[in-house]
Amino acid sequence: MPPRRVTLGLSATLAAAAARAPALAAEGCAKDHDRLAAEPDAGTTTGGGGSGGTTSSSTTSGQGGAGGEIVEPTGPTELTVVDGVVDSAAVRLCFLPYPSAASSAVPWPPEPAGLAYAHAAVVAPLADVVPATGDVALWVLGGDLGAVGGADCDALVAAGSGGGLRVGLVGVLPASVFASGKSLLFVPAGCLGGADHSDVFETYVCGPGYTPAYGSLNLLGASMSRLTDPDKVSLQVAHASLGTVTPSLEVRLTPGVANAGPMAIATQWTFGAVDPYPPFAKLSKAGLGTVTEAKLALQQQGQPAPLAERSFADALALGDVPLAAIEDGAGLVFVAVGPAPNVGAGAWWQGFELTLVRAEPTP
Repeated sequence: MPPRRVTLGLSATLAAAAARAPALAAEGCAKDHDRLAAEPDAGTTTGGGGSGGTTSSSTTSGQGGAGGEIVEPTGPTELTVVDGVVDSAAVRLCFLPYPSAASSAVPWPPEPAGLAYAHAAVVAPLADVVPATGDVALWVLGGDLGAVGGADCDALVAAGSGGGLRVGLVGVLPASVFASGKSLLFVPAGCLGGADHSDVFETYVCGPGYTPAYGSLNLLGASMSRLTDPDKVSLQVAHASLGTVTPSLEVRLTPGVANAGPMAIATQWTFGAVDPYPPFAKLSKAGLGTVTEAKLALQQQGQPAPLAERSFADALALGDVPLAAIEDGAGLVFVAVGPAPNVGAGAWWQGFELTLVRAEPTP
């Protein structure tokens, strides 16, 4: 079955993904996704991300456009990857020309251990990893990464899964994505599958439509906003937890200050969304209090108890952001990966996690 192509707009947030991504998983073809393509005017938006709504740029460093439109700051195309593949301790990725063409590409990252689950890394230099021309097929290698050895991506994809190594196609990305001038976030999500990767709760682990034979690989492909406020810490939250089958969640931030109450960052937050837009920029570093004690809570609207809570310290431990980088003027993105927020690690899967990356990555 040739891969469908996800027509998801790469704008400042991924509103289209919020509507389409769950349906893709439910269609049950793990190697068959629509095209992921940049919008013609991806640098400018008046929409409010996955939740919709009208926005204003009054507290950001972005430039105002005609009619009050928000104009994203320009910059080079950058790519941050977070591993959200639930049934593998680590993954490596292959970026191959599409349609098939001879390639000498080797798996990324080059380290044999790969990128650990819920951890993040910047693909740099991008030109050394992504084909220079044409569309790109994104493949995931998981399971026994020791079986990769010194093989290149062509050989690994041709051989397919076997001997403990799992190989899965996430989808095809158009060449325009890598020339978009955006700060891109890619999170391969869901499960690769396997004969012994079955459980009564597998939908809450791997997402709707999962089968052990075909898995449920999906992709959060979005751009992170470069809009910042020099006097505040700008925050967004990216939803790549495919096992979260709840229609929408609310994300609340509680500063690391005694008796501080929670404040909503995002509402109606669904898979594929990077919310809010413009970023949440209501607190300075001083307003966050003791940064490592500040926390995020994910909960269903109208429910008093959160499904999960994670401190900034927890997210810092997984991401590529040092504590010193949380400062006024910074742009940061929390990324939710894995099963449903209230599902921990199991016999063959990893647990829900929240990690932290920079909206403007520093290789």
